[in-house]
Amino acid sequence: MGLFDSIKKFANEIVDDEICPLGENVQNIELKKHFAHSLKNTMVSNLSTEDIEHKKIDNLREIFGVDYKDLLFFVDTTKIRNNGGLGVGATDEFIFWKFKDSMMPQRLSLQSMLCSYIGFGGLINIFPDLNGKVEFNDLYIDEYEEVFEAIISAIKKDESILESCQNIFSNVLKGSYSAIELEKLDHITFLNEEQHELLAERIIDAAIAESDLQRLSYGAYKLKKRNEERFEDFRAKILVFIANTISDSDNLATYEMETALELLNDFDSKNEYTLEKLKLMLNLGKSNEAQLIAYLELPKEQGERFLVDSFKKDFDLINEIENSIDNESKEIFSENPEYANTYLNGGLLPVEYAALKAKPKGYVKYLLGITDMSKSSLNIYGFKLSEIIARQNSIEYFNALVDVDDKRPTAGFGSYVSKGGAAVYDKALEASFYGGNLPSESAVETSVKWKEKNKENDRELERKKQEWDMKRRAQMLSGRKSFYLKLLKPRTIEENMYDILVEQYLQNDIAKSDENTLQGYKQRLLEEKDNLLELLVNKTYKADPLEKGEFERTDDFNNRVSMKLEEIKAEISSRLPELEKDVERKLTKIDAATAIAKRKVECLLSDENAEKLKWIIFKNQLQQVNVGRYDADESTFEYTYGEEHVTDNIEVPIEVAQEFREKFSPDNFTDIILSKPAPGEPNSKKITVEAKYNFDGKDYLFKIWSI
Repeated sequence: MGLFDSIKKFANEIVDDEICPLGENVQNIELKKHFAHSLKNTMVSNLSTEDIEHKKIDNLREIFGVDYKDLLFFVDTTKIRNNGGLGVGATDEFIFWKFKDSMMPQRLSLQSMLCSYIGFGGLINIFPDLNGKVEFNDLYIDEYEEVFEAIISAIKKDESILESCQNIFSNVLKGSYSAIELEKLDHITFLNEEQHELLAERIIDAAIAESDLQRLSYGAYKLKKRNEERFEDFRAKILVFIANTISDSDNLATYEMETALELLNDFDSKNEYTLEKLKLMLNLGKSNEAQLIAYLELPKEQGERFLVDSFKKDFDLINEIENSIDNESKEIFSENPEYANTYLNGGLLPVEYAALKAKPKGYVKYLLGITDMSKSSLNIYGFKLSEIIARQNSIEYFNALVDVDDKRPTAGFGSYVSKGGAAVYDKALEASFYGGNLPSESAVETSVKWKEKNKENDRELERKKQEWDMKRRAQMLSGRKSFYLKLLKPRTIEENMYDILVEQYLQNDIAKSDENTLQGYKQRLLEEKDNLLELLVNKTYKADPLEKGEFERTDDFNNRVSMKLEEIKAEISSRLPELEKDVERKLTKIDAATAIAKRKVECLLSDENAEKLKWIIFKNQLQQVNVGRYDADESTFEYTYGEEHVTDNIEVPIEVAQEFREKFSPDNFTDIILSKPAPGEPNSKKITVEAKYNFDGKDYLFKIWSI
């Protein structure tokens, strides 16, 4: 068709508003009614079931090869023109559709369409070819899934087509198929319950043979739902396969491990595969939950071994996070944002660790943005994040990372108005000079006043900025001093520090309760343990109390309340043993979480980790120690330390002095000692840092820093 013919056709379509009766030659009138009913329920637009616009007739014939008189229905999906060039329809024999100009028209027989279902790939068609071989085809249907669901539903109501398909599939189901093909067959809607049960069994067997956990899950849940008794014949087989599969769980994808864990949780009713569950949970990052189960359910020795192994895995992760921060990598956090709230060695959060290691402002800000700063501090010295940041002694670093309510002063609106006024008068005076006129005295005075006002504003702004800067510097220095004072002595591990981790272990239980805090949750359970029945009766009554009638005596109302309370008490008493067990179970879980948390806190806040933090903090100072000239008469080396190259002396016997200097290395420092003179002694406000240096079996004490 040429350009002129196309324009002419388009013009004809615009003015063509003739309506023609649809489906005059249709034989299956009942099916036509079924289509009309099903499709009208979808609320699809441009649906034709009784008549059709004349302008669509040519396109139906030319594009789809159908006559409008043979149509049971047609849904036009063209935009604007609505001319029948795209859409979906049916005759007595087949369904046809096309949804894009570039797409070839599609056609399926009514029987073949009934043997289809809507899947992720579009329309999944399952039908044997002329040789009896079953084809599984994914057909494009654009966004019209609901329309095709209605089409399949309508065809299913035709008994002759339904019976024909059922006869075909009685043989089809006997074929040999993969697990995924069997799952597709199971989606066919006209199969009976017995056929669906058989398919579920075959899916399980095929999935096990193919090591396909996803298909196994599908088949297992379908069989359990359809025939509980028959499922029991497969339960043991399913569990054994899962156990064998997860023995190599390190090679499983995350979704496969999640599927295996879900199957074990639902089907291991005798708890025969607890260790397998725990291994999966560890690999899925559910360490806290796994440790609780191990503590509560495994035999003592087995549970202890698991806890030791799981703690090792926890600390491997901690070291991995610390290494990522050392390298300023964001990858581990972008993949696992929850890691930003993990307590590291010494009880530091990742953002605290990054600030302690003086990582760039942008990197620390990134960690700040993904950290829940409402989390309680657990670090062994009790540092606040602002104190760690202040330690760097950089006001730029401090201002960038420590927020304040009062921001650094800036020029306000009044200042801009004043400068604008001065500029206006300056231009007026300039115009007078260029015009050969002297400006008036008042104009000059006004200009001078504006300029004086601007100078005054600038001086006031500068004063406020300096005042703010001094205040911020004082805050930084105070935080820095506080940091080093806390470093003198690690804080004692107290009960509330254990509770920080206990809350992590019980966060799901606490979230489901009304209290939202560990202490409130524990208190309520202890109260329930002693007086559960009375508490539940009162709570139930308060949720739906009786109201005293206007014409009801108080005694009568009280009697009615008493009777109501007795009814509630009787109802709750029947469930009381189970409710009491639930309270005991929750209290036992709290005890278990507390025991595990204590062990973990003691590992995080060990003396070894306290020392590790000191080495991180004073790493630069150790590197800055330089041994100078030797005074043979005094038997002392002169050495410098710190960024200011402070000079001091250290006594070293002359017999080893030369070798001492030649082999001197900061790697030989063995201990860092902080000290502060007692009140009243000289320099009592100073904190002194010394480092032990070991050479030839003897310790030497270097002063490396003071504040």
